[in-house]
Amino acid sequence: MSCMAKALYIASSQSFAGKTVVALGLALKAIEGQLKVCYMKPIGIADTVAEGKLMDGDVVLMKKTLSLPHPYEVLCPIVVDEHYVEKLLKLRERGREEIFKAYSQIEGENYDFVLLGGFKSVESGLIAGLSAPEIAKRIGAKMVLTVKVTA
Repeated sequence: MSCMAKALYIASSQSFAGKTVVALGLALKAIEGQLKVCYMKPIGIADTVAEGKLMDGDVVLMKKTLSLPHPYEVLCPIVVDEHYVEKLLKLRERGREEIFKAYSQIEGENYDFVLLGGFKSVESGLIAGLSAPEIAKRIGAKMVLTVKVTA
């Protein structure tokens, strides 16, 4: 019987606060220590194209850097554009189901750690029940909050 991966959800109070850099640093350090690590971003922003589909650039970076075998739709089950509030409101429970289905596929593969990248800010998606704390609680992930430092 496989043991469950430890899940760590990396979120922030605002966009561009270093979530992906922190996730990448943690992943590379864990790999250096011979641990098996995966990354997923439950909700991503469509800011690039991968395999002919709109995808979140952070997910593309992590898939390539960590040599992740999973298809993009597992690593980032929900991809939205600038009208994300409307899309998340339409998704609600179906969105949660898509996220947890994707997470369970990853979790079932004997990873030591699954790092989850946060979407925009910690409260993004709250109105639809898809905020970082709600997702983290549902999957049993610990949370790390990054803070944007300005000079």
